[in-house]
Amino acid sequence: EKNIEATFRIAEDDRKNGAFSKSMKGYSTVLSLHKNAQPIAREATVRFLAQARFEIAQPLKNDLAAIRFGTTDKTQGAAATQVQAGVKKYVEQMKEIIRLDYGPMIVAALASTGQVYEMLAQKFEKIQTPAGLSGDDAKKYHDLIQVEANRFKTEAKTSFQAAVDRSLEFETYGEWTRAARAGL
Repeated sequence: EKNIEATFRIAEDDRKNGAFSKSMKGYSTVLSLHKNAQPIAREATVRFLAQARFEIAQPLKNDLAAIRFGTTDKTQGAAATQVQAGVKKYVEQMKEIIRLDYGPMIVAALASTGQVYEMLAQKFEKIQTPAGLSGDDAKKYHDLIQVEANRFKTEAKTSFQAAVDRSLEFETYGEWTRAARAGL
């Protein structure tokens, strides 16, 4: 039990001090230690598992932010495929955290998912019409892109609202509650 907490605290300090790869290794060790711990220790340290999983998932958020759509239909199609795969993977990671049933990290997972959807909505709104499309075709293309942007906006609001609702339920009012409220 204390070993899991100590390993988590060291990984957290490494992250705060900019030693990213070292912190990721520490968080992965927390997952391994937790998996091999006795049931009573696993129950007592679920918060460290949830936080470690959350930190391990954050590079996916950065990967999504780094996707560029370009100006051709081919590059935009490839980017859209990357977005779909990345969102699916990120949401699955956040669902795993929610399943652990640790209140503050449920709120963090929901608010962070809202941030991802919000960021993607903004990206989609900035997509340029591919070269070669004009008139009605350009308008149809823009309308289709706007439908996706609006879908991401709706998902963001839903996630943010769920985070706020859960924070009230769990009486946890930290940085992720503030982030969720700001997103509404």
